[in-house]
This record gives sequence, C-alpha cells and structure tokens, in this order.
Amino acid sequence: MSDTTSAGLTYGEEAVPEDTKKPAPVEDSEEQSYDPAVVQAVMHELEEQRNNLFAFTKAEGKEGPPAILEDLRKGNEDLKSKVESLRAEAANAKAMSERQGASGQEKEAAAGALRQNAELKKLLDEANQQIAELQAGGGGGGGGGGGDSDARVAQLQQQRRRRRRRFAR
Repeated sequence: MSDTTSAGLTYGEEAVPEDTKKPAPVEDSEEQSYDPAVVQAVMHELEEQRNNLFAFTKAEGKEGPPAILEDLRKGNEDLKSKVESLRAEAANAKAMSERQGASGQEKEAAAGALRQNAELKKLLDEANQQIAELQAGGGGGGGGGGGDSDARVAQLQQQRRRRRRRFAR
C-alpha cells in the first residue's frame, strides 16, 4: 500500500480507549449527605439537654452547702480558738517559769498545756481532713444519697459531740 491508496482506510484512533481509563471519583460533600430534618432534630435534642443540665446545676447551687459541712466548719473554728487560747496559756506559763525559776508544778502545767495544744491540733487536722473528704465526695449527696451517707453524717456528728464533751472538762 502506498500513501495514495491508504488515505481512505482507517486503522483506529490515536487516542486512549475509554475502557482503559480510570473512572473519576464522585465526591459528595458531607453537608449534602445529611438530611436537614435529621440535623434539625439532633440540634433540638442537644439544646434541650443543655438547658436541662443548666437548670439542674443552677437548682443544686441554690440549696447551699450541706448542713454537715457547716457544722464541721463551726467545730473547726471552735477548735482553732481553743488552740490559740492554749498557745497563749502555754506561752504565759513558759514565760512565768523562765522568770521565776520555774517551780515543778508550773512546768507540769506548761507541759500539760502543750500536750493539750498538740491534741487539739490533731483534732483540728482530722476535722479539716473530714471536711475535705466530704467536699471531694460531692458534699454528702443531693438529698437522695441513701443510708450510707446518712450513717456517715451521724457518725461524724457523734464524734464531734464526744470531742466537745472531752475538751469541755
């Protein structure tokens, strides 16, 4: 065949056939794939939950701290004042003993005041620890805590009464 006779014949295309090409990926945006009615319902439910949680926390805060915490704070302040008064007494006794040559009885009184001061300091630390435990544990419950928290409150109140009686002597 020559150029003159082969001009009318076609042997194929000079392009890549379609079946050998990789298909273009179809991209859907995420916003188009969600139904607007479903999005609206989910948003409404989330807003309701937020509002209910806000109302609940606001109502919880209005009640104030639990009564046991207030009692422990008062007891704590009483112990602090007793510690301070005993420190003052101990300092006075120590100064008196140094000035007067310190008779044996005065030394014993000063030592007793120091021991009592140490005991009260220990009790104060225990009361602070109990307050911290109650605060860390949610403040004693929100009214539906059950018998366990009520028993703990009764136990703490009984301990406080015993300590007051012991140091009131």
